[in-house]
Amino acid sequence: MDIDLSGKTALVTGSTQGIGLAIAEALAGSGARVAVNGRTAQRVEEAVAKLGGDVVFVAVDVTTEEGAAQLLHELPAVDILVNNLGIFGAVPAREITDEQWRQYFDVNVLAAVRLIRMYLPGMIERGWGRAIQIASDSALVTPEEMIHYGVSKTALLAVSRGFAKDAAGTGVTVNSVIAGPTHTARVSRTSCISWSTNRCRGTRHNASSCVSIAHSHCSSGSSNLQKSRTWSRIWRRRWPPQRLGEHCASTADTWIRSCRRRANVFATRVSRRLLRTRVHRRPPCSPSQRAQRRHAPAKHLARRPVRDPMCTV
Repeated sequence: MDIDLSGKTALVTGSTQGIGLAIAEALAGSGARVAVNGRTAQRVEEAVAKLGGDVVFVAVDVTTEEGAAQLLHELPAVDILVNNLGIFGAVPAREITDEQWRQYFDVNVLAAVRLIRMYLPGMIERGWGRAIQIASDSALVTPEEMIHYGVSKTALLAVSRGFAKDAAGTGVTVNSVIAGPTHTARVSRTSCISWSTNRCRGTRHNASSCVSIAHSHCSSGSSNLQKSRTWSRIWRRRWPPQRLGEHCASTADTWIRSCRRRANVFATRVSRRLLRTRVHRRPPCSPSQRAQRRHAPAKHLARRPVRDPMCTV
C-alpha cells in the first residue's frame, strides 16, 4: 500500500534505537518530517545519521516537566505523535520497590499523558492528528517477573481509550499498538525474561502498524471510539461486523439450548428420585393399626429363651 505523509510532522519518542528507530525510518520513508528524540545529543545524532529524508533531532528528556516544556518550545506543532518511550526489566514480584513502581509509571505512562495533553489541542484545532501509543501484550498477559511493566502498559491502554473518547468526532484519532515480543538490542541483553527471543518479531512489523494508523485512511469522518479499538487487521478481516454479530447470536443460541438441555436432565433426575421414594414408601394404615404398632415391643428388645449349655437335647 502506497502511504503518503507529505506535509506532516511526526514525533517519535525514544527513537534512537529499537522499535522507535524503525518507526522513525518508516515515517520518513512515507514522506513525513520526523523528529527523532532521545536523552543525549550524541545518540540522537547517530540515529539521525542512519535515517534519510527530512529528519530533525530533539535531545530532551520527555519524562520530566522541564524536558517536555523544552520539547514544546523546539517543536511547537506535531501532526503525528508516537509515544514509544518505555523501560522494562525483569524483577521478582516480591522484590519490586516503591521507587521502581514510581519510575515505571512516570516513564511509561505519565510521559505519554503529558505529551498528549500538550499536542492534542493543536491537532483538534487543525482538524487532523494522530496520537499512537506503543503498548505491549504484557498489558493483557502480565508476566510474573515484570508485573510493574505490565501494569504500566495496561494503564497506557486506558489512557488511549480515554483520550480517544475525548477527541471523538474532531478528526483526531488516538490508538494503541499492542506489540508482541520484539527482537531489539536491549531484549538480547536481557536474558532473564520468560519468553524466548526465538518468538520475537522484527522492529519493522510494529513500525508498519504505526505508519498504517498514521495514514489518512484511518481518519476524517469516522468516530475515534471505533478507531481506538486494538483489534488487529487480521481480526477485522476474519470477523467483519456482520459475521461477528452472527457468531455472537449463534453462540448465545447454543448457550440457551445447552441450559435448557441441562434443566431437562435435572428435572428428569429429580422426578425419578421422587418416584423411587414413593415406590419404597410404607403404605398408609388405620388409626388402630398405628396404635398397635406404637405399643408393640421392639424386635430387638424381645426376650429370647436362654439355652442351657449343659443341655444336650
